[in-house]
Amino acid sequence: MTLVVAACLALATAQPALTPLEARTLERVRASLPQRTVPALSGPLVEAARALARAAARGDPRPLSEPALRSALGDAGVFDPAPAAVLLSASPSSLPDAMADAARFRGASHLGIGAWIEGDLAWAVLLASEQRAEIDPFPRRVVPGSRATLRGRLLRLEGPRVWVSEPSGAVVEVPVQTEGDRFSAPVSFPGPGTWRVEVGGTGPRGATMAALLVVESGANLVGQTARAARPSDEVEPPDDAAAALRIRGAIDELRARQGLPPLRGDARLDRLARRHAEAMLAAGTLAHRLDGTPDLSGRLAGEGVPFRAARENLARGDGALDSHRATVGSPAHLASLLDPEMQLLGLGIARGALPGGQPVVYLAEILLAPRAPLPAEDAPAGVR
Repeated sequence: MTLVVAACLALATAQPALTPLEARTLERVRASLPQRTVPALSGPLVEAARALARAAARGDPRPLSEPALRSALGDAGVFDPAPAAVLLSASPSSLPDAMADAARFRGASHLGIGAWIEGDLAWAVLLASEQRAEIDPFPRRVVPGSRATLRGRLLRLEGPRVWVSEPSGAVVEVPVQTEGDRFSAPVSFPGPGTWRVEVGGTGPRGATMAALLVVESGANLVGQTARAARPSDEVEPPDDAAAALRIRGAIDELRARQGLPPLRGDARLDRLARRHAEAMLAAGTLAHRLDGTPDLSGRLAGEGVPFRAARENLARGDGALDSHRATVGSPAHLASLLDPEMQLLGLGIARGALPGGQPVVYLAEILLAPRAPLPAEDAPAGVR
């Protein structure tokens, strides 16, 4: 095995040197958070937040889109799959209070603050992470044909699982060995391209992503693929119906590339997915099981939907297409989309705004293997 670049993908590192404005803002945010524990300052999150704030100050129209966020996190060596983010612009004197008013995270274990002054305005990004895993140093760039062992432990989760999405778009689940509270999984990189490695587990809110690592195999620079794939000119569909049609078509194309048939629509699944997306928006969190609500199996049973197997993908982004892109970027979610047993698809979209005013969309995708065979005349989901 030959490793070209090895990096410690961790949230907690040596304390970064904050600018006076960043330090004042962080102090106000910590004092205002509605939680008893004080989140630790994360150097990698600070680095990512600074990159995002600088991009926003220089005119990036979508600084918190999934590709932009993933690129900044990857370049900083952050493996948290979905940190909460707030972006604000204000005068330097009023920024700390404005950010404190906007920051209403619960359960954050680590914070990162980045500020950038452009003219008379200060732009700041706050990233809040609820760390779910500790991952040992793992390579971010490898030589094709390499193999590395992913090691770590889950935090407040059980049952570690590891998925790998290949450059071809296929997904494999890697066998995991456990010893005490630690796990290990061998990961191979037989060819060139971008590989994504995801660690997941199960907790009180159901299946949970714990870590997402992007590894470049071959000559590509770390982060190059994520930036190249960024859809800077992509136009969000004008309404939820148009957005759902685009997402259904994208899923069918994704499955077709792997030799799988299209998924078919189901109005009951659409209703269930929409309700759950709206509930996540109201709660401000991604979770398969929210307080006072059942998990997917319970929701399907309550609607009287019989099934042999069911999957649920949840994501948020600055638009519906951006949210769906986040599911494709997650190996575990991609595995659900490419499950050959699935036949039905329900989509739910809920639109709102982040504390800083940026648009946010919560997306729920329910995939189902029905108990009875489907009628031959049912239309595929992508052409509804």
